[in-house]
Amino acid sequence: MTTLALPAAGVGPRRDLWLVALAASALLAALGLPWFMGRSGSAFTLALGGAATAHAPLLIAALAALWFSWRSNFVALAVSAALVLIWALGTGFAAGAAGGSFGLGATVALAASGLLFARAAHAAGGSAATRPWPRS
Repeated sequence: MTTLALPAAGVGPRRDLWLVALAASALLAALGLPWFMGRSGSAFTLALGGAATAHAPLLIAALAALWFSWRSNFVALAVSAALVLIWALGTGFAAGAAGGSFGLGATVALAASGLLFARAAHAAGGSAATRPWPRS
């Protein structure tokens, strides 16, 4: 007969530094790298410059992803990473052919958020025996 081993009281899960690094790279890309090809403005400067509806929710979700990755809250992390993906791609599709092409900032933020979502969703639903990365 097997029993479920619970952690000691007051002991939280260990931090996955890869998740923290992915969340930080997504946020830093949105804050500092050019969001559109051929235009020099990050998502942060575009949000300050008048496109707050398009870029502020993305920045808030990326900041929340960094917070949840630091706190090892994998379910909330997966949700916030999915929100970054959905909002960034949604604004790109809403702009249509008249909108600008995604630049380096959008590329790095979307790639990091996609990897972040996949890893956080697996950590939230997978058991310790099926995780592909070591948990030391």
